[in-house]
Amino acid sequence: RLVRELGASDLLLVAGAPPSARVDGRIAPLAGEAVLDGDDIAAAMLAALPPHAARAFQAGAPVDARLRVESGRFRAN
Repeated sequence: RLVRELGASDLLLVAGAPPSARVDGRIAPLAGEAVLDGDDIAAAMLAALPPHAARAFQAGAPVDARLRVESGRFRAN
């Protein structure tokens, strides 16, 4: 929800950094969010991805999928 409220075009999840958002072309960490590790990111992605994309993600293949979550629909790649 925060990403939508900020009007962000992208949510960036990178191991070793807190989640960040791109707003008006600028990337900034989301205030108050903890640094993520690879396991955090994998768990979040696997919970949100459709089954075919989750299998590709687990196999280490590139993923391009649509996500439907409570606050809207998003694309993951």
